[in-house]
Amino acid sequence: GNDSIYVNVGTVSGSMSVIANNACGSSSATNYLIVVNQPPTTPVITQDMDTLFSSAASGNQWYLDGNILAGETGTNYEPTLTGWYTVSTTNGSGCTTTSSPYYFLYTEIQIVTKSEIAEIYPNPASSNVYISLSGFKSTQARIEIYDILGKLMMSQVIDAGKSPAMITPSLASGIYNLRIFIDDKVIDKQLILE
Repeated sequence: GNDSIYVNVGTVSGSMSVIANNACGSSSATNYLIVVNQPPTTPVITQDMDTLFSSAASGNQWYLDGNILAGETGTNYEPTLTGWYTVSTTNGSGCTTTSSPYYFLYTEIQIVTKSEIAEIYPNPASSNVYISLSGFKSTQARIEIYDILGKLMMSQVIDAGKSPAMITPSLASGIYNLRIFIDDKVIDKQLILE
């Protein structure tokens, strides 16, 4: 006969009593302490320049297009290929959660110096987005906005000498990659539109 019974105990730890019933009667109750290990907080990937960052302080594992990146277990990863990146985090109980995919478009990027500053705000934004550029030589910058699939959604030239410059992306709510081209440099920022 079958001597196994599977029970969904839910997501909260606690005690469970089991009583067997059949034609002969009922057994005495047997109590079990059920410990439900909680999964870690789902990590979020952010990007600064040519580096991706995980919001999880530890337990990270990076993936490219669903394939494990062997040995890449730090809080940050510097991609060398275009594709969809995810990061999973595992806590001390062995429970794992995985981030939403993040599309990274690889380009050869010139390093921005400490005196060169590029900021976007507000972020998240509901309509107007302000771009503040300082320390650059050029008086113009090209702004490109890509969706999460890497499709170019908007391109605009702004006056880099006017700080801040305003753009008004007429795009659906979501997460976008805002790319700034100035002084032969490429600066990537994540932009959230509400």
